[in-house]
Amino acid sequence: MTIETARLRLRQWTDADREPLAALNGDAEVMRFFPAPLTRAESDAMMERMRAHIDAHGFGFWAAETRGVREFVGIVGLVTVKDVMPFTGVEVGWRLAKPHWRHGYATEAARACLDFGFEELDLPEIVSLTARVNLPSRAVMARLGMSRAEAFDHPALEPGHPLRPHVLYRLARDRVAFACGTFTAKQVGAQELPELQRFYEANPGYFERVEGAPPGPTAARESLHGLPPMEWPFTRKLLIAFRGRAGEIVGVADVIVDLFSRDVWHLGFFMVADALHGSGVPHALYAHLEAWMRGAGARWIRLGVVRGNGRAVRFWQKMGYVDVAQRRDYPQGVLRHTLRVMAKPLAGGSLDEYRALVERDREPALETP
Repeated sequence: MTIETARLRLRQWTDADREPLAALNGDAEVMRFFPAPLTRAESDAMMERMRAHIDAHGFGFWAAETRGVREFVGIVGLVTVKDVMPFTGVEVGWRLAKPHWRHGYATEAARACLDFGFEELDLPEIVSLTARVNLPSRAVMARLGMSRAEAFDHPALEPGHPLRPHVLYRLARDRVAFACGTFTAKQVGAQELPELQRFYEANPGYFERVEGAPPGPTAARESLHGLPPMEWPFTRKLLIAFRGRAGEIVGVADVIVDLFSRDVWHLGFFMVADALHGSGVPHALYAHLEAWMRGAGARWIRLGVVRGNGRAVRFWQKMGYVDVAQRRDYPQGVLRHTLRVMAKPLAGGSLDEYRALVERDREPALETP
């Protein structure tokens, strides 16, 4: 199996990885927070252990490479904590080749591993550990939302060794969840895909209008695992389901955090059960979603609306959105549309300020039809 992010691919090891892995493990600067660089034999043995762990458990420290050109980046993944440690669980970790430092790759790949661990492996918690003096890795742990839990001495290092003092960080499974009046909203996990697929099939209106056909058999999986194009920077993707009093799904929202620029959130789609259109429920659910996004740090929200979809345009205008750009001949399903790109400030600010953040949206907006 593989895990893909906006820029990276995590995969099983092959014999072709021996050389770049040995170069990584033999680099004194890369290994400065480990007891010593590894010899070629030690590096090869490490690769065999990582490969065996993945085969045995379905996860492990994967080989990380860039998408497209497939350049070796390093090691990122999840692994069972060693028995000698004073705690148990599954650890997320990373080790990147020097040319790939300071590109955000460690955070991007580790976050994908966290999502995999919580959603696919159903782990209640994931930990991370490093030498106390390893400030770069501790900064990544903080960016991942992990909290420092305790300090400990690494049992494999002798007393007095400068790397013996370690710190442990923890992150419990904490999917997005918030109240929406009499409804609730919660992040969708992989185990909910069959239910989500049934919801899509029972409410085909959105798909027929936007994509020109009812939802296909993989629509739910695609909405959960689909990512923006590789060249689009973003921090995180969330799929949120709105549920009624009986727990049934009544709506879904696709949210991309920090798309193109920090604090610019993108609403990929927002759909509510066909039977609830015109009831006021869509407005109420969106109002709660927006309030949650604002509280989570969003300063701008952007979205795309198919030109000619008058109901959707009027809805988003009523919600305070204005046109900022257009996309002509944009493919969606079996159709090609002109999209009205709309945006809304959540903390003040002008459209000029928004366009300064999002270069993609600096072209003229559509005239109101």
